[in-house]
Amino acid sequence: MDAWAAQRTHRCKRIGQVKPSSRFGFDPRDGSGRTGLVYSERAGFPRLRWGDSADAMRFFLRFATPTSPEKIAHVFALDPAINSAGHRVDSEVVAIEGPIDCKLLERRPNELNIDGVPFTPVEPLPEDETVVSMLSALWKHKETYELQKELRAWTIYQNLRVDEDAVIRQSTVGRSESRVSGSGQNAIRVLKTLYENGCKEAIDNAMSAAFPDDYGELVFRPDRAEAVRDVRASKVSARADSAADLSDGTIRFLLMVAILATPDPPPLIAIDEPEAGLHPSMLPLIADLAVEASVRTQVILSTHSPEMLDAFGENLPSATVFEWTGDRTELKTIGGEELKKWTADYSLSRFIFSGEAAAVL
Repeated sequence: MDAWAAQRTHRCKRIGQVKPSSRFGFDPRDGSGRTGLVYSERAGFPRLRWGDSADAMRFFLRFATPTSPEKIAHVFALDPAINSAGHRVDSEVVAIEGPIDCKLLERRPNELNIDGVPFTPVEPLPEDETVVSMLSALWKHKETYELQKELRAWTIYQNLRVDEDAVIRQSTVGRSESRVSGSGQNAIRVLKTLYENGCKEAIDNAMSAAFPDDYGELVFRPDRAEAVRDVRASKVSARADSAADLSDGTIRFLLMVAILATPDPPPLIAIDEPEAGLHPSMLPLIADLAVEASVRTQVILSTHSPEMLDAFGENLPSATVFEWTGDRTELKTIGGEELKKWTADYSLSRFIFSGEAAAVL
C-alpha cells in the first residue's frame, strides 16, 4: 500500500463499514495517536511489517475543529527503517490550509521547525513516532493543540475482554465516567453514569429488545467498599444477576450499548467486529445504535459478518473495501446514492462479499 488518506469533519453524519484485510491506525490506549498507529502489541494489533513493494507510505488527515473556521492538515510519510522490517517517519507537516498554507510544524531528517523556528528537543525524538504524538509544547497556534486533542480522543475498540477474570465483571469504584475506555473495562461505570443522567429509557429499551423475556432493569448497588456492582434484574423472578454471573454475550451487548449510547462520545469511535459473541437477532439493535451515534460522532465498524452488514437495512452505511491487488492494498469506498443504486438488486453483504463492490469501484 503506497498511500492512505482520511478526512473527517467535526460532526460527520455517516458510518464507515470496513472489511479489513490489512489495517493500521492510531493507538488510543496510550492516549497519544502515535504511529503505534502502526499498532503496538499493547493495543492488540501487530506492528506494521514493511514489504518490498512500496518505497513509502503517506498519510493525509484533514480536520475541521469546533473552535476554528480553517481546516488543519496533518501529513506524514513513512519509509522503511534501515536494516529492519519496521518503519521510520521520513517527513511530517502540520499546516493550516488556506490561500497560503501556514506551516505550524515541519519535520525533515535531522531537522525540526515549529512555527517557522528551528526547534531542538531535550531528548531526540524516536524515528518511528510522529512529532505530534510525542511532543508536548506550549503551541503558539491553538490549531496544533486542537489536532493533538482530537487524535488523543480517538477510541478504537478491539479484543474487548468479557471473560470471567475481566475487570468489567468485578466491583468497581463508583465514580462518574461518560466514555468507555479503549479496553472497555470501565463500561459498568459508564452505564451507571448514563443510567442516572437521562439515558435510562434508551438503555432499557435496547436491553428489553435484546432480552425480551427476562430483562427488568439495571441496578447499581454499592457494597461495603463503596464500589458498584452491575445487576441485571429479572422480570420472572426476584433473582438478580451480578455482572460476574452474566453471560459473555450479555456483557458484550452491554459494552456496545455503553460505547454507542453515550451523549458525549469521543470524536471517533472504531469497533472491530461488533457482532462478536452476539446472537444474530441483536445485530439490528447494534446497527440502530451505531446509526444514532453517527449523528454525534464518526463511527467506523470493521466486520467480516454478512449478518452485520445486512442489519443496517435501509440505513445503508458508507462501505470501504480493502482489496489486495498483488503488490499493494487498495481502499475503495462507496456510499450514498451510488451504494443505493448497487444494492437495489443485491443485499449489502452480497454486494460487498461477492467481490462485486471491488470490481465496480
